[in-house]
Amino acid sequence: MFSRRARTPAAAIAAFWEWWAHVGDDLAAAIEAGQVEKAGRELARRVSAIHSDIVFELGEGMSARHALVLSPEGSPSLRSITERWLRAGPGSDATWEFFPARQPNLRAFEGQLTLGKRIFEPGKARFGAEVDADRARVHVLVQHPDFPFLDDADRLRASFLLLDWALGEDDVERWLGEIRVTGEEQPFDVAGVRDAVAELSARYGHDEWALLEGMDDRGTLVEVRVRVPFPRMDHPLFDLHGSVGLSYRPDTDGLPDVEETGALEAVTSGLLTRLGGSAVLAAIVTKAGIRTLHLYADHQGVVPAQVTAWSGQQARARTAEWLPDPGWEILRTFY
Repeated sequence: MFSRRARTPAAAIAAFWEWWAHVGDDLAAAIEAGQVEKAGRELARRVSAIHSDIVFELGEGMSARHALVLSPEGSPSLRSITERWLRAGPGSDATWEFFPARQPNLRAFEGQLTLGKRIFEPGKARFGAEVDADRARVHVLVQHPDFPFLDDADRLRASFLLLDWALGEDDVERWLGEIRVTGEEQPFDVAGVRDAVAELSARYGHDEWALLEGMDDRGTLVEVRVRVPFPRMDHPLFDLHGSVGLSYRPDTDGLPDVEETGALEAVTSGLLTRLGGSAVLAAIVTKAGIRTLHLYADHQGVVPAQVTAWSGQQARARTAEWLPDPGWEILRTFY
């Protein structure tokens, strides 16, 4: 008896780059000869083998003649796959450069595309932008005169394409919060959205922290510290979430006093020193005698084993649980 063994993304990625080594120059020649459709047919098959929901785009390069983009199409769970594809490749040269997500493309606002049965002009889009400095987010409204003639799926796809072209796919994830489609006239063109994000990004350096305080559904005081801006794009291969619980003596409001805070920070610093660059501390939640460290790491690494060994040496360590979370969905409630 025989069974078909499922291809993993890693195997398909390796096969892609082996194939590319033989055809990259021919694809460039076909594009320059105006035969883009012919060049794209086999490319589409190879990309689909990596994952059926990843799409590719061919275009002009920034520092090379041509660019090949693999887009996760807004799916956080696919972004680590496109990053692994990029890192397995040969790197850019004078002919080709490669990107694991859509890059800003302001020229797209000067052209047209077909959505449904309509010719859609991106340059007619208008935007509303509200800066939420506490959470390092820009909330966006998207309006276009053709939206009433598109179905819901095409309106949503058009909105994300517009924002991807305005900011780049990674910065949409990094800086934008709520994104809503509206039929009401909005004040900004694409430059206005870019200005709002630039204004927010100027307020934050790298790896800063925001402090959030509130009550949980039981009325317990909760203190949350999160990295801002949303740090997933700075660690695209970290697709495994770990929660590490540390116990402390709570004061009257359930939080640690100055002495306990110092002890918790010392323990946390020791763990992070041990893990080095193999993991990132993305959030800290403190309530009712437990401080929970939210870590992210590469599922192909040894961080869970390192944490287990470390926990056995710590009197305060209570729990360590690990779950796949390539989109960092566990943290999104904080943003």
